Amino acid sequence: MVQFIGPGNNQTRGMNLSNSTIVLIGGAPGTGKTTVGNLLVKALGLSHHISTGFIRASIQHLLPPDKADLLKVHAFDAVDRLELNGNSENGGVLKGVLAQAEILGESIESCIARATREGIGLVIEGSHLMADTVNIKSSDQVFLCVLDVPVRELLIERALSENHSKRQLSEIQLDRLLELQEELVNRAHESGVPVIINNTLEETIRNITGLIAKKETAISL
Repeated sequence: MVQFIGPGNNQTRGMNLSNSTIVLIGGAPGTGKTTVGNLLVKALGLSHHISTGFIRASIQHLLPPDKADLLKVHAFDAVDRLELNGNSENGGVLKGVLAQAEILGESIESCIARATREGIGLVIEGSHLMADTVNIKSSDQVFLCVLDVPVRELLIERALSENHSKRQLSEIQLDRLLELQEELVNRAHESGVPVIINNTLEETIRNITGLIAKKETAISL
């Protein structure tokens, strides 16, 4: 078990990190986004933590039926809804995620804008967070990374853990989850977004806070 008690803990001591940082965490289900996000809130002394899953749920009733239906399914299943709506072009699992991300974009940007405007520390996590789906240059406070669990058997085990006790995934869905993770990691590498290996929580938090500190130091120079 890892304990963090705010910005004065061993992980962040001496880093002089801002508690108004906006941390965006990408990755497929099972990479540990929620757990890492919760620990970062404590480690950095941030105020809020939300997921794109909850943003999806909160705006569905405001959308036209076709867009609302697209947001009701897992990110890796969204491509099926696109095909049902007559959009059968190739693109694989990622195409459905990008379609969801396009719908979510304005809401995510609004959260980032408010946090920036009010100096609020925030973690947003979700499979939809990529360099080309959010404006990471909108504020110096924004830091984006993607989590990865290279041992794919462990990734599947985490995706089906007790933290998601009501999540029942078929073999096809698990294959799609793995496909999505490969796509997210590849896109992160291509766009220069840090990919953080999440094997142990302590090391993961140390790596993320270290990168944030490096970015803040570079900005202040």
